[in-house]
Amino acid sequence: MELNAQLFGTVRWPRLFGGSQNFPCLCFEVHYVVKAIAKEAELLVEEFSSLNPAVNQSVPPRTEGWSPPYEGWYKVNVGGAVFREFGSCGVGVVIRNEQGQIVGAMSKKLNLLLGAMEVEATAFEEGLLLAGDLGLKQVILEGDAQLVTNALLGKCLPPTSIQMIIAGARRWRQKVQDWKISYVRRTGNCAAHLMARNAKLISDCVVWVEDTPTYYSMPSA
Repeated sequence: MELNAQLFGTVRWPRLFGGSQNFPCLCFEVHYVVKAIAKEAELLVEEFSSLNPAVNQSVPPRTEGWSPPYEGWYKVNVGGAVFREFGSCGVGVVIRNEQGQIVGAMSKKLNLLLGAMEVEATAFEEGLLLAGDLGLKQVILEGDAQLVTNALLGKCLPPTSIQMIIAGARRWRQKVQDWKISYVRRTGNCAAHLMARNAKLISDCVVWVEDTPTYYSMPSA
């Protein structure tokens, strides 16, 4: 659209010459040009939207499910829960083989109030201990607390509250032959967190070996 440059050049006349008989006319013409610009902008937006339909579509949230370990390895999913109203915490562990079959699970109540990061770090330790008790040699410890997994991998310095647990990880090889650390989103770690929340209903610790906990149907995560 071509704009009348002369019109914009004369809009200032009323101020320069102390008024003008043509001022109402100028106001009308300026109003007309502004409306034309607005209409042109609207058409450009519509054209852009039609050529870029993805802009108008909402991006679906990213989800991540449980994935099996390598052949011969076991995946130990761990999670923690804090029950502030009871002054306690819960730890959940679910161990599966490469076929996704459950070889062990645990729901454990800790009768002390820990912070969220502390209970998540404790869950890694409890998961490793359970795997060792079951005689598993090669395990992948997986959780959704990224700060804890990064600390265990040596990617960052652990916060003071979990330094002792991270330092103790060096002794974990006494329990299993080889272990790795893996981070997963919460959607891929639902089973372990369900076990952790179940700890609110028990007094100490419940372990299942080669069996599925009877109080729920184990989710795919």
